[in-house]
Amino acid sequence: MSESHKKIGFIQGRLVDPIDGKIQAFPWGLWQEELVSASKLGLDVVEWTLDYDGWTENPLMTKEGQERINFLKRKLKISIPALTADCFMQFPYYKDEKSFDEGCNLLKQVINACFLTGIKVIVFPLVDKGSLKHRDEVNRLLKSFEKVSQVLNKTDIKIAFESDFNPIKLKKFIDLWPVARFGINYDMGNSAALGFHEEEEVSIYGPRIIHVHVKDRLYGGTTVPFGTGDTNIRRIIKLLVESGYTNYYILQSARDKNGYHEEIILEYKKIVSSYIKKALVL
Repeated sequence: MSESHKKIGFIQGRLVDPIDGKIQAFPWGLWQEELVSASKLGLDVVEWTLDYDGWTENPLMTKEGQERINFLKRKLKISIPALTADCFMQFPYYKDEKSFDEGCNLLKQVINACFLTGIKVIVFPLVDKGSLKHRDEVNRLLKSFEKVSQVLNKTDIKIAFESDFNPIKLKKFIDLWPVARFGINYDMGNSAALGFHEEEEVSIYGPRIIHVHVKDRLYGGTTVPFGTGDTNIRRIIKLLVESGYTNYYILQSARDKNGYHEEIILEYKKIVSSYIKKALVL
């Protein structure tokens, strides 16, 4: 039987109050406390986040921080299998030549940091400010990974692109990248907000999905509590399981308005776990 039901985690920052009112940001000053809380709650899978603002001081990017992360992973028996690299969405270096070299340096350092902390998947968001609009941007993105290929190939890290392309366009895009090293981060909430159909998505590029973000969103709107948006989470999980997906499901869910962060994550984990288990026996 698949172990998918044991691979449910949450994205960093969801167990503490929002930072500067943002739905997602690195929890400065609270990241260790959050890991301890997660361990006590039995939440043993956490996805790290890296913003461009202050990236050099993020614990993931410093020797002392990396040592602390590895210590806490062992002590708390927590897994950090993936990184959401929002830094590349906030600093889309592939948009022009001026930022290219700086971006390649950042990319190289992120890969090294993930290798040193055991992170296996880097989610690379090609959405919002980082959305690909022109062919030359795609070419620069390809060029940047060619430039860091020697570093990447010394690791077992995979890159999961998160995109706002429609299914056909996304299939053409991901076909440009080697299967062994690159895949898709399927964000089911984003797809629902864009009006994409899950059956079409999974049928067209399902085999290239290597990571999943779970959230509910309104069509054309924002992230909302489970069951109040247009994301058919249960149906999507069933399709993913049927397609052979066995990797992580990371909760990138809406915040609880009353501040019950722990309770809502535990509730959402229970819901997703039940959907996976039902899909596995059908």
